[in-house]
Amino acid sequence: GVEAAINLLILALSLAALLAGADVLPLVAILVITQAISALACAVIVARCDLLAPPQEAVAVPIRALWGSASPFFGLAIADVLLQRVDILLLSIVGGETVTGIYSAAYNLVRVLVKLVQSFWQAVYPTLSRLQAEASDRYGALSSLSLRYGLLLLLPTAALCTGVADELIHALYAQEYAAAGPVLQRLVWVAPIFFVQMYAVTALMVERRPQLSLAIMGLNLGALVVLLPPLARLGGAAGAAWAAPVAAGIGAVAGAVILVAQDRRAPFAKIGVIVLAAAAGGLLSGLLPGWWGVRLLAGAATTLALVWFGGALTPADIRRLRQALRGNSA
Repeated sequence: GVEAAINLLILALSLAALLAGADVLPLVAILVITQAISALACAVIVARCDLLAPPQEAVAVPIRALWGSASPFFGLAIADVLLQRVDILLLSIVGGETVTGIYSAAYNLVRVLVKLVQSFWQAVYPTLSRLQAEASDRYGALSSLSLRYGLLLLLPTAALCTGVADELIHALYAQEYAAAGPVLQRLVWVAPIFFVQMYAVTALMVERRPQLSLAIMGLNLGALVVLLPPLARLGGAAGAAWAAPVAAGIGAVAGAVILVAQDRRAPFAKIGVIVLAAAAGGLLSGLLPGWWGVRLLAGAATTLALVWFGGALTPADIRRLRQALRGNSA
């Protein structure tokens, strides 16, 4: 609730400042002030809920042992931040202002999806952690459903966006950003691929193997740093746009290999249906004649119909998801 309220407040204040002709400094001040409000609101909620009220149990933990346990999580937090910034930083060095601007125009749209992916797994992590300790069957059911439902949203979104990327860029930006269309077509696939990677990262954290989670994130980050400069030099912004999905794919494959080695089950058949449905919808949105909005709706309707009739989404799935979240028996 606090996150949603603060983000809406940032949006409202930023729009008001821009309409009033403000420059960068007031926008930065809005971010600082709203984050302070967020911290204060959280502190008030913690105090009112008596989460830290006595009696408290004193736990003696040596600093060295505490650092050894916490360091992988600090590493994950740093890697998470770097993954959102390092491509723009590298591109500003090797690509110049024009290339960076074109890339950023597409990346700003994709970043919304990436933030949603991160927020989703952060939100579901406490529930998965509790179920893994108390009810392993429900933990497996919820993690499997989370993976499938996430891909059910993100794969069609990426496919449909690929089909109408040029028109979407033209509708949101000025004509001089037309070159961002091909960039968006490639970058948008970061979202579903990164979702799979974060599924593996979260599962390994829940199962108390944060070092492996950090290794997966490190692979993604390292691959991005290695791939982006040469691809940017070869193909400009469109070439650089290949680096992020490929790097995320390396991390996702590494995570999948680790989980398969642990005999982790995944709903491969239903995910296959989602992939085929998304591909069909994306092709329709890109190949049909006419206005791009109609093509987008046609592709989305086709995807939904194929997902439903292919059995990738059923009423029973929704009931199981609710039961898993409530802790009831299936």
